[in-house]
Amino acid sequence: MSSSLTNNSGKQILIDFRYPVTLTYFQFAFVGVFCYIYTLVSGGRTRIQPLNRALLSLILPVCVFTIFAHLFSSIAIAHVPVSVVHTIKALSPLFTVGAYRLLFGVEYSSRVYTALVPLTAGVMLACSFELSANMLGLLYALLSALVCVAQNIFSKKYVFNDSVPAHIKKSLDKTNYLFYCSWMAFALMFPIWYYSEGADMITSGLFHSSDRTTPTSHTPRLLRAFGFMVVNGFTHFAQCVLSVTVLSMTSAVSFSISSLLKRVFVIVMAIIWFQQPVGIIQCSGILLTFFGLYLYDRAKLDVNKKECVVNRSDEPILPTMAYKFKST
Repeated sequence: MSSSLTNNSGKQILIDFRYPVTLTYFQFAFVGVFCYIYTLVSGGRTRIQPLNRALLSLILPVCVFTIFAHLFSSIAIAHVPVSVVHTIKALSPLFTVGAYRLLFGVEYSSRVYTALVPLTAGVMLACSFELSANMLGLLYALLSALVCVAQNIFSKKYVFNDSVPAHIKKSLDKTNYLFYCSWMAFALMFPIWYYSEGADMITSGLFHSSDRTTPTSHTPRLLRAFGFMVVNGFTHFAQCVLSVTVLSMTSAVSFSISSLLKRVFVIVMAIIWFQQPVGIIQCSGILLTFFGLYLYDRAKLDVNKKECVVNRSDEPILPTMAYKFKST
């Protein structure tokens, strides 16, 4: 639900406020602010820990992945429907399996590879009607999926791993991880934002019509964009918390499977939200993608066993609240 509201409200914002880089930029700020607010209302269950060099070196690489994953996704959503973007992102298990196979020599069972066939074919059918319409949007959606896979593998192997020193693990709960990652991304992304959209916004005005050429001062449009921005910021924060929690408890490919389940809901809600017409070919492709998801889910036990050998640990660095209470 949080992912659906984040993506669909983001698309709604970009219809009236066509600045995808700016939307991504302020999403990071919203996450950082909401993390701090959470520490104030959590009753002492968590607090922001001082940032040290070891913590910085661990979070910074993930932060770079996060910037480009969110940036590419926002640009893609600005060009093509949300349902198309998430259908393309449904290929993430394919990229994850390929990465583990090429980089770590992991061999999966035939059931895993068989599931990739309908998954890939379904995405190709679902996106075939957009190939001639907006290739740029499809390219950015594909790049976002690739960066997300790289981020998940890196996080699982180097961040959510028991080999990290105990003093770092103690300060790296979900809130601190998201707080510092978001504000680092906000700071690092400033040059990208300024030179791509910021300078134009400052010199030409903050809000433009959907074609970015005719200024508009309609108060309802500004208020609607602002309202969606607040909703988008909060739901994006919720999505980040849930995403980090799931990733800390599962393997990278299993995380991709859970993401596919999420995308089923996001795609359906996006079609309903924007009343998007769905042709027979696109509908068949989406259903075939869902079938590939089902086959992949059936093979997830083999996936978990293979990845555990590579990651060497199922122990999460970022503990869930239940994990923290149990330890206490």
